[in-house]
Amino acid sequence: ARSRGADAMLYEFGGYVFGYLDGSSLDEEAITIENSSIIQITPSGNLGRGDKHAVAPVPAGGSVTLRISATDYGGSSIIRMWNTTLWLADPNDITIHLTSPLGSTVTLEGTVSFFDGYYLWFEKSVSPRGTCAMNVYLEPDMNPELSGTWTLTIDNTSGSEIEVISNVADNASSWAGGAEFLDYATDQKNVTFPATSDSSFTNGSYSTRGFEGYGGVGGGSIPPGEISAFSGRGVRIDGHHLLDICSPGNYDVYSTRTHQDGSSYPNGSYRQFSGTSAAGPHVAAAAALVQQAFPMATMPEVAARLRSSAAKDEFTGPDYNDTWGHGKLRILQAIGVTTDVEDMAAGLLPPALLLDQNYPNPFNPTTWIPFYLPAAGDMSMKVYNAKGELVRVLRKGWMSGGAHSAVW
Repeated sequence: ARSRGADAMLYEFGGYVFGYLDGSSLDEEAITIENSSIIQITPSGNLGRGDKHAVAPVPAGGSVTLRISATDYGGSSIIRMWNTTLWLADPNDITIHLTSPLGSTVTLEGTVSFFDGYYLWFEKSVSPRGTCAMNVYLEPDMNPELSGTWTLTIDNTSGSEIEVISNVADNASSWAGGAEFLDYATDQKNVTFPATSDSSFTNGSYSTRGFEGYGGVGGGSIPPGEISAFSGRGVRIDGHHLLDICSPGNYDVYSTRTHQDGSSYPNGSYRQFSGTSAAGPHVAAAAALVQQAFPMATMPEVAARLRSSAAKDEFTGPDYNDTWGHGKLRILQAIGVTTDVEDMAAGLLPPALLLDQNYPNPFNPTTWIPFYLPAAGDMSMKVYNAKGELVRVLRKGWMSGGAHSAVW
């Protein structure tokens, strides 16, 4: 990417099982190193809507029970299931027992490959930063599928309370449905890999259209301006703050479909796109525009402009937090355009015909001209030279009221 002149890198994937999620993996370390010279944009993941993520306090000398319901999803049976439970303590302070839907229980110690007609693999390990992980993989052996309720019983043999974070995934679903927790499910502390890197630019998603047509898990209306239900939020397992900013991604992005898509949409049509991966391209574009406007800016300075120009409102609150980060992405402010157009669009100023300051000025070879129309109607935008001679007609015809722009 560096040799090809990359100015920003955007990661359109997320993982939450079979990893420590503490910044210690080679991938996370590489992202952290590269972020100092090519901004690394990492969507926070979409675990907030479903119940694939649980956080539970295990009392000193006590235990907690986490039940996992495995049900068919999208017409597909659950035939593979992955679970990772994480904690920060001595690895021997936690012992985990697994109970199958058929009722047998096995302690996850030593080597056990088969029980109750299922194939089982598990491994306890510790990251270079001291995060303990129990990874579990299940698939059918004598049984046709994994449907039913599985139970993790987690014992704490230490003299202090230990918080465990547990995530579950399966072959049929992605962010919601399929295998899900029945106990201690939460939308907190659920940011996914690789946004768990020490240093990257992590984005969440919020709603700008109040989309109501989604019928899946957690479906329903998200008011315009509110955080998306699915948006990953919270601190890392070690308390490291992750969120930087939020941008639109709540089914309010429309993207093209191609012949590579196997569904029934015709070629060249558009589809609704959602998730923090729909919000990420806004941030990548903003990072590139900041670099274009300020070519001498370092990557930390680019990130600082994006953070400091973020909008704060009644949804975000006035201060940094682990749901919104620094607020809502505002590209015009990030590139230093002084304009009344956004204030008018937001209803903060009375409607008026406004031709705002072009940017950049002076310019060569192009400039961007924002303007605001108080109402819909026929309009024209014309450029004259110093002698009063018409040079160019940039826009002409019917146009809706509101904020617009033209490039000359």
